[in-house]
Order: sequence, then structure tokens, then C-alpha cells
Amino acid sequence: MGTVVPSRAEVIASLLNTVTEVQTASGRPVDGLNESTGIYDGIDGFDSLNALELLVMVGATLGNEFPEQLLAPAAGTSSLTLGVLADRILARLEGKI
Repeated sequence: MGTVVPSRAEVIASLLNTVTEVQTASGRPVDGLNESTGIYDGIDGFDSLNALELLVMVGATLGNEFPEQLLAPAAGTSSLTLGVLADRILARLEGKI
């Protein structure tokens, strides 16, 4: 019996909860986060180390490890949104990447 892949909504919720935890622990605001929020340019004070922390924490929640390549900017842009990261995580869990 295979592992159950979470829904996109569950992955988004996990990402939002984790960003909220990281921001709260750092004493930074957590206003207006949603799936279109840019990881590097839309979250106050969020940097590449925070993004790695996010990936590790979400991986632990979802029972998987994710490569840091999932954090690369979206093709043709200099940004990565929480929604795009959720899609990449789902593709990884489904064995597509």
C-alpha cells in the first residue's frame, strides 16, 4: 500500500503554518500570507536560510525530505511563490520530479 499524497490545500496549509511559526519565532510580522506570496520578496525578512528551514519543517510534517532545488526561482522570474512551491512539493511526492 502506497503513501497517501496530501491535497494541494493541505500542502498550502502546511507551508502557511510553517512560515507563520518561523516568522513568529523571529519576531517578524505575519500579515497577508497566501499562496501568491513570494517566498523571498513577499515575506518580511525571509531569506534563503529561512526558506531551507521551511522546506525541512514541511518535509518533516509531510514525512518526506525535499531537495533544496525546489526553492529555485520560478522559470523566467526572480521569485518563487508559496503556491509554486506547493506544486513542486506535490510533484515530488507524486514522483513526477
